Amino acid sequence: MKNIFLLIAILAPFLVKAIEGDTTVVYVHQNVDMTWYANYDRVGVFPTDSTKVYRKVWMHYTMGCATGGCSDWDYTTQMFLMHRTGNFDSSFVRVDTISSAPLVVDSVWNVYEVLDPFELGRVITPYGSQLQNTWTREYIFDVTDLKHLMQDSVLIRAFYSGWSSGFSVSLKFVFIEGTPTREVLSVHNIYKGDAGYSNSASFESGFFNAKSIQIPSGFTGARVFSTITGHGFDNNVNCAEFCIRNYNVNVNGNNAGTANIWRDDCGSNPTYPQGGTWIYDRANWCPGEKAFTDEFEVGNQLNVGANAIDFNLQNYNWTGNQAPSYTVNARIVTYGPIQFQNDAYLLEILAPTTDFQHSRYNPICAQPKVKVQNTGANNISSITFLYRVEGASACQYTWNGNLSFLQKADIELPNINWVNADFSNQKFYVEILSVNGQNDEYTFNNSLWSNYNTPNIHNFDTMFVELRTNNYGTETGYQLLNGDGQVVFQRVATSLTANTTYLDRIGLPRGCYTLKVTDTGKDGLRYWADPAAGSGLIRISRFIPQFGIYVPVRDFESEFGNFIHYPFIVGPTKANIDDNMTNTCTITSIENESTHSFSSSIYPNPNAGSFYLDIETEKESEVRIKVYNAMGQELYNKTMEASAAKIEQLQLNMDAKGLYFVQVESKGYQVVHKVRVE
Repeated sequence: MKNIFLLIAILAPFLVKAIEGDTTVVYVHQNVDMTWYANYDRVGVFPTDSTKVYRKVWMHYTMGCATGGCSDWDYTTQMFLMHRTGNFDSSFVRVDTISSAPLVVDSVWNVYEVLDPFELGRVITPYGSQLQNTWTREYIFDVTDLKHLMQDSVLIRAFYSGWSSGFSVSLKFVFIEGTPTREVLSVHNIYKGDAGYSNSASFESGFFNAKSIQIPSGFTGARVFSTITGHGFDNNVNCAEFCIRNYNVNVNGNNAGTANIWRDDCGSNPTYPQGGTWIYDRANWCPGEKAFTDEFEVGNQLNVGANAIDFNLQNYNWTGNQAPSYTVNARIVTYGPIQFQNDAYLLEILAPTTDFQHSRYNPICAQPKVKVQNTGANNISSITFLYRVEGASACQYTWNGNLSFLQKADIELPNINWVNADFSNQKFYVEILSVNGQNDEYTFNNSLWSNYNTPNIHNFDTMFVELRTNNYGTETGYQLLNGDGQVVFQRVATSLTANTTYLDRIGLPRGCYTLKVTDTGKDGLRYWADPAAGSGLIRISRFIPQFGIYVPVRDFESEFGNFIHYPFIVGPTKANIDDNMTNTCTITSIENESTHSFSSSIYPNPNAGSFYLDIETEKESEVRIKVYNAMGQELYNKTMEASAAKIEQLQLNMDAKGLYFVQVESKGYQVVHKVRVE
């Protein structure tokens, strides 16, 4: 008989795949070239089955080079859902003269349906001069709040603001079945479009003027979502692209929140180096990156019926040739009650992963990192995680902190246990076991897995780090960390001088290390737009004594922007990865058969709602059986002693065909079976 923990380890990735497998995927744009300033419209055919409930809808936007290659310039791209309002308007086309005696004049009008655009996502294209024609990058957006508008045939618009060719767009929408955090009651656009800024008074009265929004009865919460990017800089204050400005969201005359229109991490761009000024921080955008969306919880300031909402932009004056402008899309969403009290959502694996978005921080050989969100009504003070790499024993870790409803956190876990890791199948698994010391109420957003790569292996016991500073000598320094994150050696930037070579000999036992190079000027050791900075270099070398020479092992790109993050392993094999780690995880014990044995199976499967559960366990072990539908709703709950029948017949009133989950627990261990009712 197999130990239940091993069964969990095997099943964990398949649980996630099972949920993802019960999805509907809709493809809309497919490698559509965007070659000139225009709207690129396609119709998507979305789900119409009223019996299905979706907990998440993700839009995957894959940007690529157009057929003729990528543009050299950074242009705004926006994806819109063009909602049919049922209203019509017209525009004058021409005058037709029917006769001259007597004069009869007729006119031709263009009649069209009024469409209300809801922005699904915004990405600024990278500078494409150094990109291969085969370049692509995927961006993922949460569009769950608009799922009620995605039914039957819907017009989806890709807008490209470029004046030269070009880039391509592919869109797919992934509908995941399950229980949403809370139901959407209404969605209203507040502001949409582009607005030039001449002065504060005209901008506030002509664009950021107060809007009257109708709020439905029965709402228990509401959020304002706002995406604002600033453009244009040929003036005395470099606005709006290169100047930091904040804005306020006002609800019924009260300030509901403030945010900055700014990105301060452009030099950390994973698409690097680029041909243009990619390192410069900007007004909420970086070349090749998504624009940030600010969120404001405003439910406690709203009333049923009409409410006044307006934005106020920080005032400034400018003179020059080019007026600042802002691209704005803001909407308010109202919701029904929160579905769960204790629910942590495992959003993303940040490391280890092969996801390009996180490539500048990967691969790793030490602390893994995940992103979680509180999607339950109660504040979260602790989360217990189970995680492992394929082939190795699992780790368990309890994080303590404070997360309010919908708050997110990046959580660093203790070092992975690499003993017996299967490097031929490089997968990392992570699961949430409990929240606030209790069972998580919605288990279907608790598990994820990722592919990973191991760091490079260097089989030497002594390394040489060569740093040659540029003309800004006090900006660039480095640290060498071991597997526990302890500094083995460092060069502090403020103690260095310009145009100087520093060659450091460092002895390294086997294990995991990370070289971290940082530049406080955010322009690396070389930047084409600042020739006064000169050029420096950073490299790792080894010494060959019989020839008296240094042989470079790794040369790093000098135009690196904010930082270089380079993990590596010292040793002949990957098995040396954790040789210098003491800050290891707590390994969850696996009881052997002499102390605890447990297994279960289900037959027949598929079935018509009646099936048998065959359980093998110890006599003194209590067994709990639960059955859930695909939305996470509990349908069956029973506790039985091992002395009872080893075969339990379950006859459930399953009216709907589809996928169900049978959860079996014993002595704190758990296994989940998929059951399909046909």
